Parts: sequence; structure tokens; C-alpha cells
Amino acid sequence: MIIYSAKDDKETDVVVELLSEIGKGAFAKVFCAKLNNSKFVAVKQVSASFMPELEIMRKIACHPNIRKFYYYYYTTKNNDTKIFRNINFILELMPMDLLTYIRELYAKGLQMKTLQLKAFAYQLFKSLGYLHSLNICHRDIKPANILIRLETYELKLSDFGCAKELSENMPSTNYICSRYYRAPELVFGATQYSNKIDIWSAGCCIVEMLTLDVLFLADSNIELINQHVRMIGIPSQSEMNLMKANFKNSAYIPKVSNKRWPKKLLILAPPKLLEFLSMIFLYNPNKRMNGYEACGHSFFNELRGIDSDEDKWNSNLTEAEITAINTFLAI
Repeated sequence: MIIYSAKDDKETDVVVELLSEIGKGAFAKVFCAKLNNSKFVAVKQVSASFMPELEIMRKIACHPNIRKFYYYYYTTKNNDTKIFRNINFILELMPMDLLTYIRELYAKGLQMKTLQLKAFAYQLFKSLGYLHSLNICHRDIKPANILIRLETYELKLSDFGCAKELSENMPSTNYICSRYYRAPELVFGATQYSNKIDIWSAGCCIVEMLTLDVLFLADSNIELINQHVRMIGIPSQSEMNLMKANFKNSAYIPKVSNKRWPKKLLILAPPKLLEFLSMIFLYNPNKRMNGYEACGHSFFNELRGIDSDEDKWNSNLTEAEITAINTFLAI
């Protein structure tokens, strides 16, 4: 088995030993593995038809908030009638994903620490700012695809199987992104959309970190439309045009007179966070903040040492944790 370098595609003398399966999705399996230099890594195995993921990962592997990509190799699997060829990505091993951590907090009746939430959110938007500067859209931002290390407050964006370099005149499928995190332009049938769909999804993740509940828990796109409308109102015709919507069933858009934040969010979130979210949850994609603009928002002032009583709504960090936050801010 030949293992290739992710950097230059050259053959290496690396040997990998798969130890245990640690994750499984619709299109991939993930294993904990060990290299012949004793380094522990993750191996993601997908069909070789996912070659675009290889090209995307080659371009983005150098950012501190993107999961590191070390090597890749091919394997084949036979059944009675077919031979399947897989590509195996050798990746940085992270302790857990954000979804697991949210579920752990919920099970223990705990809340995420304020600075922890801000640290993770900041790094998420920083990774998106970088990704979008390359005109690459992730298209599946959700807690399960966000990896974290609690001890150092590190966050790494992962899973680029749905990622794509967007082109202004080239249509893309709107049946993308996990439903709960799907931006309204996708729900309304747009096939020409921007990187701002990732920003909407990231906003959903921020709310989930705070409330420990999925913000838009919907069984269908119609129910998702209903929930969007209840929170941010009925989209105007101008907003539908700016979303490049292709939606013929206007009867399914509820006639809601009062838009409002979900009750649990209102209880837990300080005004500064609601202000931050109001610049993300917008029908007009052009008005949503981009990743770097989000990092510059005053919601993150506490991370920069500029704080107020409002910022510290439930802070309780150790010196070690503060040092970890200062480290990634310096990157």
C-alpha cells in the first residue's frame, strides 16, 4: 500500500495501522490509527468518487482552524459483483466534535462557559473567513463537523465532502447542508448562492452552543420556512429576489405578524449576542456579516481584553484557560 504526501503527492515510507472505528456517516467511516512514527491520527475512508474533497483539502490544509491533512492512500474492497475503490485521508486526530460536547453539557445540566463559547465561535468564523477568501464554500457547517480540544480551547473545521468552489454563473444544488442549519436561500430553491450560506449555519451553531438545543428543529423544508418566518419575519419580494429564490408555493409561507427570538435564547443571551445574531439571521445574504467581519464584532471584545459587565455574563475561567485563548488569538 502506497501512502502519498498531501503536500506534494509524492510517495512516502509512512505505514498506517487502523486501530478502531470512531465515527460513521452516510458516505464515510473514520478510524483512529497509528503511524510508524508512533503518531496517532484519524483516517477518513470515502469512495474514490469523492476526489473533489481531495482537491479542496489540498488548498486549505495550512490554516490553524482547519483540520490538518497529512497523507492519503487508496484501498479496494471486493464483493460478489463489484470492486469498490476508496480514498483514505490521514488527518489530525481531535478529541471530540462540538455536537458531542453540547450533548454532554445537556446531559449534565450544565451551560457552556461564556469565554469558551466566544473562543469557539471566534475560531469558527475565522476559519470561514479564510475558506471564503479562497471562494470555497463548506456547505455543511454543523456541530458534528466542528472539532474541538477542551484543554486548549482549539477549534478545527472538518469534513469537506460537500465543499465546493463557487462560481457566479455556475448553478449548484440547493439540496445541500443538513436541514437544521440550512440557509433560507437554499430552502427557497436557489441554485446560485454565495458563501453566506455558511455564515447562517454558523449562527445556528452559536445559538446551539448557548441553549444546547437545535435552533430550527424541522422535519421538512416547509416546517423550516415556518420557523425562519417566526423568528425573522416574512421575506419581502426584494429579499426573495436577492436570495435568487425559486419557490412557487407562496401559500406555504405563514402570515406571521410578530417576529420574535425563541424564548430560551432571549433568557440566556445578553443584548450584545442578540445584536451579533441579528447581523447573521438575515434573508438578504449580502447583508450578512462575512467571517472576518464577525471576528471583528464587539461580541468578541472580551477575548481581546476589552470587556464590560455585559460581556461577562457567566465567565469563570482559570489562568490556564485564559492563556489558551490568548494563544489562538495571537495566531
